[in-house]
Amino acid sequence: MNLANRITILRLILLPIVIVLLLISGYGALNEWNIWTSEVSIGAYHLKIAWILAAIIFGIAAFTDFLDGWVARKYNQTTTFGKFADAVADKILNNSVIIIFAVMQILPIWMVLIGFIRDFTIDALRQILSSKNILMGAGPLGKWRTAIQMVGLFILFFINFHTFGGSWNQTGTYDEYGWINQLALIPMYLATLFAIISMFDYINKNKKVILGSLKSDEDVSISKENKKDND
Repeated sequence: MNLANRITILRLILLPIVIVLLLISGYGALNEWNIWTSEVSIGAYHLKIAWILAAIIFGIAAFTDFLDGWVARKYNQTTTFGKFADAVADKILNNSVIIIFAVMQILPIWMVLIGFIRDFTIDALRQILSSKNILMGAGPLGKWRTAIQMVGLFILFFINFHTFGGSWNQTGTYDEYGWINQLALIPMYLATLFAIISMFDYINKNKKVILGSLKSDEDVSISKENKKDND
């Protein structure tokens, strides 16, 4: 296994540590999991030590997403396994944190659903293309979406309405719909916009293959029906 692939595997190894740290110092619906109460307090701002550690580890894991690609290109270590593992590692890392943040009410459910619908659509598209022996790599819009999403999640480790003792579904300064929390969510709003745009971009660039696949399936269905009639 080359260095680039080892860096990718490292990202997967760091993920469980991040999840455990988030769970043992939970907020919202996971507050009953709170067994690590140590925190840093500055006025109205309160940040749990476990979250600081989780943020640091998440930041390292996110950096490896850039590092493994750079190493693979610089030292010609690009492999089919590396491309697959890198994409899987990104999704597992980001989606795991996103799900936990959604349960803790840090991220709105609609944002999470849009991200999952986009990923499901792209995965289905990749399956169609692979059946035609076409390998679809990550496009620039998709890469931008991933990068912005990682930055947005990293910010939310440090700034969200929970860290200011705010309330969910309220509009006060420190609440979910207060300006501080909404400002912190801007990168995630942008990532969601890029998710939608990149999904349609992938579909548009591969629409000929998609339409061809649908036509082939229709032809096969007609052929089977004709054969049945002839029998």
